[in-house]
Amino acid sequence: MEVEVSFTFIGGESLRGTVLLNMPEGKNRIQDFINSSPGFFSLRVSGRLYIANGSLIRELVPLPG
Repeated sequence: MEVEVSFTFIGGESLRGTVLLNMPEGKNRIQDFINSSPGFFSLRVSGRLYIANGSLIRELVPLPG
């Protein structure tokens, strides 16, 4: 399942993009994914792939899809 999200990082940078969730049923919220990911995860923004450090996220907002 793909989820569109907006992230704000500790340094103030913001990214809005898509995260591919590969989680078991009942644990498929983006918050569950970030909390269970060891360190880094991929985020697709305007056709580019970013590798983001989950421990540096200050704010996470799931966007309507």
